[in-house]
Amino acid sequence: MDVIAVRAIYGVQAVGLYSAGQKIVQGISALAPVVGNVMIPKLSRLAKTQDTNFHSVALRTAIAMVMIGVGFAAPLIAVPEFFSHLLFGEKFADLADLLPYFGILIALKYVAAGSGVVVTAAGLQARRVKCQLMGLATFAALTLAVLYLQADLQSFIQAYTASIFMVAILYAGLWANLRSQIRKQ
Repeated sequence: MDVIAVRAIYGVQAVGLYSAGQKIVQGISALAPVVGNVMIPKLSRLAKTQDTNFHSVALRTAIAMVMIGVGFAAPLIAVPEFFSHLLFGEKFADLADLLPYFGILIALKYVAAGSGVVVTAAGLQARRVKCQLMGLATFAALTLAVLYLQADLQSFIQAYTASIFMVAILYAGLWANLRSQIRKQ
């Protein structure tokens, strides 16, 4: 859906740059489900038995996800020209201006994924879907704002990043609510 929006708003050439950046994001993001699939069974078992170790394991999982995201994002933010040239060549030199934004997007996706793993393990999948729908609504609203303001492609990526940030905040809220419920028991 984001590629369709980029094409409609910015044209075919922008789709090439955006898609190149998104391929990096997608490739790096592929590790998140692997970590999640390793940790969800353990966290689910701890949540089901209301083990007091649930939150410490959940926190370690979330921190690991953040560290992975930041570890992959930092080089894209610090030396975007190097990676733009290395991965796509001179014809994609303009991608270097966008890579820091894609790096921030990667970091936030891992923040959201870390909390998402915890929320899923705790059995709050229906609420997780609602959070994702809120993120989608945020993305749609911000895309319309970008269109209305005739903003640049960087602004579009920032809008997309803001929607991921919204999901991360909502997941964190669910996790905090879960933590306070367990403390009351």
